[in-house]
Amino acid sequence: MASDTGKKFQPDAVYKWPKIGIPDRHWPTIIRLAGCTAQDLFEANLAARGVAA
Repeated sequence: MASDTGKKFQPDAVYKWPKIGIPDRHWPTIIRLAGCTAQDLFEANLAARGVAA
């Protein structure tokens, strides 16, 4: 799948997202596809990294 930047998401990178969070450069694509907000992604990234919100 290609992101809004035209680059493809690599499966190996996506598998890391639950541990490291979603990289900021992919947020526009994820927001569009998932129908979430930037705040939702920010909080999810904090949780993935083990940081209290």
